[in-house]
Amino acid sequence: ILVALLVVAGVVARSSMGTLADTMTTTLTSVQQESQLASQLSGTVAQTLEAGAQYVESRDTASERAFRDQGWAAHAIQRRMNDRAGQTAEEIGVLAAIDARLSDLEVKYALAHRLADLGRNADAHAAAAKARAVVDPLLANITRLAQLKSQKVAAASAQLASETHHRANLMLALIGQALVIGIVVVVVTVVSVSRP
Repeated sequence: ILVALLVVAGVVARSSMGTLADTMTTTLTSVQQESQLASQLSGTVAQTLEAGAQYVESRDTASERAFRDQGWAAHAIQRRMNDRAGQTAEEIGVLAAIDARLSDLEVKYALAHRLADLGRNADAHAAAAKARAVVDPLLANITRLAQLKSQKVAAASAQLASETHHRANLMLALIGQALVIGIVVVVVTVVSVSRP
């Protein structure tokens, strides 16, 4: 029985370490990918804002192209984030708010661009100012998304720590049982040998 318990403890330890390593790798990879997407979203939104404002001032085609391309890229990242498994309702809501505000900003900047193209600079600057008014709520949503992702990292870390402690306790219990059985076997053996 003693040997069987020690073998079981060894098997549990090996299985636990393998499973735990796989779980950690999967969890951390997923969290890392979500963080990268959130960072990419923040960066492309910032580039969209910069290009939108720059076109109103300079009306160069590179700024207009960058505005359009970065806007599409931001929406694509947002869709990829939405499509990921395990998104909470709050994360999806914040992503939807980011998408709506970004779309609103793009429409306002597109109007400012067309007004600038028509030579109506005062109207173009007024429309650009309305677009900039959307920036703070948009950035607040991006900040909230970053907070949600940070909370998800903390929760994943806590879950992995809990799983590690649970498996360590199970292994200690098995080794403890083996130790108790070993002591009982030794005591019984010594008592039976010392009797006439």
